[in-house]
Amino acid sequence: MTTMKAFRHKDGELYETEASLPELRPHDVLVRVLAAGMNPVDGKAIHYYHIGQQAGFDGVGIVEKLGSQATMWKVGDKVFGAGDISRDGTNADYWAVDERILAKAPAKLDDAHTATIALAALTAYEGIFESMGVNIDDVAKNKGKKILMLPGAGGVGSYLIQLAKVAGLTVIATASRPDSADACRKLGADYVINHRDPLAPQLKELGIDKVQYIFNAWDINCRIVEYNDIIDVCGHIHNVIDSKTPLDINMWRKKRVIFSFGFMFSRPMLVAEPEKQHQALAKIVELIDAGRLQIPSVQVRDWSLDNLKEMHKLQASGTVIGKLAITKTNATGHAA
Repeated sequence: MTTMKAFRHKDGELYETEASLPELRPHDVLVRVLAAGMNPVDGKAIHYYHIGQQAGFDGVGIVEKLGSQATMWKVGDKVFGAGDISRDGTNADYWAVDERILAKAPAKLDDAHTATIALAALTAYEGIFESMGVNIDDVAKNKGKKILMLPGAGGVGSYLIQLAKVAGLTVIATASRPDSADACRKLGADYVINHRDPLAPQLKELGIDKVQYIFNAWDINCRIVEYNDIIDVCGHIHNVIDSKTPLDINMWRKKRVIFSFGFMFSRPMLVAEPEKQHQALAKIVELIDAGRLQIPSVQVRDWSLDNLKEMHKLQASGTVIGKLAITKTNATGHAA
């Protein structure tokens, strides 16, 4: 077999095509895709990235072939990951991906749910534990420290809320609708406020004057001044959203605020210790299998071009709570 079916794009439109099997780099494995997750970046891919690329930057599948230097996995292993935005993704029958950014699929989850984990969970994990420097195992030290997650009910927020609680932080999540606020509370948020209203007055009503951490997954330009009011001295603001204009962060200097950018694809794209993503995903799986981390709600569609197009429209609407997935398997994770 030398070809496969793939969903690709041209002029912002998705289409199905017969494509050659991807060539493997030395550290790659060839994965037979069982299910693919969707994230906001998928929409950017079909509108802004090179013609002919297949999106899908979350997926789960079976290892079918090993690259010349691949040693971490064997044929038949079920693995998952988010891949590399500079390469073809999981919207195809087969996926070539660096073995060092994959992990063994959780034992307790079906394929559709597994396919939605990696990108969002890694974005949250790398932000809070690598960039912000929170120690997941030092609950005593973290007790009483507060983190604001804006917004809370999306994919990244859903994992950030839970990981912060595992670490012992007090979590304030934001949501603008009753259903998204309920989702934040179910995930463990201590407080929920509305990000469409001024933040400081809402925090003061809760008896909160300052927070030590802010995890921003929103347009940061419209919040810079507010963040200056509510961030603590030597606090940390972590941002995972592109800014369309230069950021004026000089106001944070007096407070010695630390500011960091998050970009989950940095490690695979720049080959910067990619194995750390394997380690992070393995820890996330450990928490899932132990019942300490739950998967956000997932809307599942059968594997078809029409359903993929519907998912893109839904993702673009900005109303999704939790995650979206397209799958070739049924709810039990067995082949349909």
